[in-house]
Amino acid sequence: MADRWSDGVWSALLETRERLAAVLPGLFVLVVLLGLGVLLGWAAKFVLERGARALGFDRVMERWGVAASLRRSGV
Repeated sequence: MADRWSDGVWSALLETRERLAAVLPGLFVLVVLLGLGVLLGWAAKFVLERGARALGFDRVMERWGVAASLRRSGV
């Protein structure tokens, strides 16, 4: 009886190990892609903010009346 129970537990553990071995590479790729997306998003934000500041984007939007419209709408 103990041998059957032990064999069942070991077979379940081996199956779990095989499933983890099949899933973990995909999870690793997911985490890497998520990290790259966060880094690229941060870099894009940095570049766009600097570019808008250098071009005087806020002043142009004030002059055209877009900023006032956005403030009224709560954006």
